[in-house]
Amino acid sequence: MKISNKGQIVIPKHLRDRLNIKPGMEVNWRIRGQFLVVELKTDVKKNIEFLNSKDLGAEGLDEEMCTSIIRDLVYQQFYTGSDDKITDRIGNKVVQVRGADAIIRTVIDVLAYASRHWRNGHPVETLREFAHDFELDFPTVIARFSTKIENMLLGGEDLIQLMGGEVVYAMAVGEILSQFRTRIGDLVTESLFKDAHERGYIAKLDYETVENLITKSLADEYSILMNLKVLQEFAKINLNTVGKFDYDKLAAEMLDSYKNEETPIHIIKRRERRAKRQNKKIKPSKKTTKSTNIRPKSFKVLEKSTDKKDEQIPDLPDFDF
Repeated sequence: MKISNKGQIVIPKHLRDRLNIKPGMEVNWRIRGQFLVVELKTDVKKNIEFLNSKDLGAEGLDEEMCTSIIRDLVYQQFYTGSDDKITDRIGNKVVQVRGADAIIRTVIDVLAYASRHWRNGHPVETLREFAHDFELDFPTVIARFSTKIENMLLGGEDLIQLMGGEVVYAMAVGEILSQFRTRIGDLVTESLFKDAHERGYIAKLDYETVENLITKSLADEYSILMNLKVLQEFAKINLNTVGKFDYDKLAAEMLDSYKNEETPIHIIKRRERRAKRQNKKIKPSKKTTKSTNIRPKSFKVLEKSTDKKDEQIPDLPDFDF
């Protein structure tokens, strides 16, 4: 892909289709490390207000029910549930990874802990914490989930109550796991492309052919590669959450202690001086205005003369060095 003289690029069709990018949509550009990232512009505030205005059926959900829903969703992805074994979606390939049981249990605990907001009637905060733990883009998470709820409500405002709050909660967890798996799929594909390039396959078969082969192989026969990478990312979540609960508790305790703190006197005086300086810049003082018309005392008034020889030289002030 080449950049035009005006810095323009064309987003390939298969990428536009995947992200459902249509003509006229607005996007944001940002830099992340050495990467230039383009992201769809979403109205985060609008989506948050929409979700906060809806009753998503949090009543009746308890920690045990949430944990059970999470466990079922995680297990159906790839995990056998015992003996540190993971499998592909079909179940043909099984790999035993030391510590897999402990990693999966911790991830389930992390998801269940974040769900405390949901049970207290604050689903947006649960989604925000999910996005943070799984390194997902929060605006994208909340935009997609809002769309799902909007589509669901087309069947009537009472549909959520009829189906039960656990269904909506399962939708939220499922959406997070789906986006997480998509992110991992991108990492796996990128790694496989790099290896294919080093082996000379791309030069031999061309880029598009290798892309199709990798995508098809991951879907049909080698999803075990995806699941191994998922477990590796889960392990990172496991490490990132070491001491997290205690940290959050102590951090909140410390910040709460600042509530009754008073602004120090020197800070108040500094702000007052800054305000005075700003006012002087906006409204010049009268002294400054008058001083512009005052002649230096050390100079005598010169008489007008057409002859330069007749001009009087002003007296210069004395300087002591």
